[in-house]
Amino acid sequence: MGIKSSGFSARVQGVVDDASEMERAGLLELRFTVPHFGVWLAGSFADLELNEVTSENSTNWKVGGYYHFGKLTFGLQYEDAEIGTLDNNPEGGAYILGSLDFTKNNVTIAGWVAGYLSDIEDRMLDEEGKPIEEDALSWAIGAKYHFSKRTQIYGGYRETNSDNDFRDENVATFGIRHVF
Repeated sequence: MGIKSSGFSARVQGVVDDASEMERAGLLELRFTVPHFGVWLAGSFADLELNEVTSENSTNWKVGGYYHFGKLTFGLQYEDAEIGTLDNNPEGGAYILGSLDFTKNNVTIAGWVAGYLSDIEDRMLDEEGKPIEEDALSWAIGAKYHFSKRTQIYGGYRETNSDNDFRDENVATFGIRHVF
């Protein structure tokens, strides 16, 4: 459910599912946009039933914004996450993300750089028995070609470099998207 008025919008979503591990979840988002500028604040909640005895309540929240400079858009976001974190830390961590995209005619080229700041206490140990840091730096670059408002092809590459080398990733993606 959502509402929009004079550049402001609010959205609320809720999930109730007794058949899965997620018994209930929700999302609240507040957003303000004008033609060249936008800011948002969003938060989510999930009640996960991990087994017959244990359940875990997790929350995520983020704040961010963007600004258009003609054909260039700059974005900045901060997120505090308890679920979906890089190091599988139930206590979470923080993400700081900056993005830049450029659109000309039917082509968009975009990239971002993100830092993950872990606050995990139960860290993996190295060969000498010392805790391994879990902070990470990630970056991505990609391009889209818009055939129409509903159809586009895309391709991109993302690399994650963690202090803990077991969490390093290199991912390439290519595809076509058509909105029906």
